[in-house]
Amino acid sequence: SKGMIGFVDVGTNGTMVVNDNLILGQTPADVTGFEAQASAVSGQIQVDDGGTLRAKQITVGQYSGNNAITVNGGGTLEVSNAIASASTALGTLTVNSGGALTLTMDGSTKVYVTNLVASSGVINISSVVSGTFAHLISYAPGDGETASFVAGTVPPGYSATIFNNTTTHTIDLTLTAGSPKS
Repeated sequence: SKGMIGFVDVGTNGTMVVNDNLILGQTPADVTGFEAQASAVSGQIQVDDGGTLRAKQITVGQYSGNNAITVNGGGTLEVSNAIASASTALGTLTVNSGGALTLTMDGSTKVYVTNLVASSGVINISSVVSGTFAHLISYAPGDGETASFVAGTVPPGYSATIFNNTTTHTIDLTLTAGSPKS
């Protein structure tokens, strides 16, 4: 059976703002007898060069599959809370070179994903609520070890270091108070 796919493309000079929860692949709480159909439901987002998607949070349907977010070079995905959860992870997050992921630093994991693909993706920190260290992105073993990110903008008075921790399967961010020495 064919699945239902919802696709959002935020194109050049486009901005999409979701003030609450953007749900990818929403499925009912009870899919008894319809498991195959529910797993064929998916949601996909693509943010292109010059496009910006701002959301409070992005969640994933409990039984859906193949949910994906792609941020292309020059595109920006800003999320103030979290993307997915430990129990319902995003299927794939791709952040291409020059694509930016902007998050809030509060010491907690911000993105839960099975397959992480990134090549010089940029991580910006919009504000520091609490903490100076976080496992920002959690990925499945074997599906993110080659992902690479660079530190982008951080609030004044901080510098950032990003590390792909292949032992914990996380992208870690450490903020240091004080400007970097030249």
